[in-house]
Amino acid sequence: MRVTSLPLRIAVLVEQNEHFENWQLMVFDRIVADPRYALTALLVHPAPYGVGRSSIFFKLAHRLEQAAFGRQAAI
Repeated sequence: MRVTSLPLRIAVLVEQNEHFENWQLMVFDRIVADPRYALTALLVHPAPYGVGRSSIFFKLAHRLEQAAFGRQAAI
C-alpha cells in the first residue's frame, strides 16, 4: 500500500497595508518554496490587532496560558 502525503495547507491573516514587511515576504517565500506546505489563503483584515474588546473567555484563556506556560523566574 502506497501512502502519499498531501501538503499542509496554510492560511495567513495579515493587516491591510500597502505593502508587506520584509520578514512577512520571507515567510511567504519559504512557505511557497517548500513542497511540504501550500499557501492556500491570504486573509486581509483592516485592523486585526488591538481593535475592540476581547471577550472574558479570551482573557481567562490568556491568564491560564500565562500561568501555565509563561516565563518562569530564574532560580
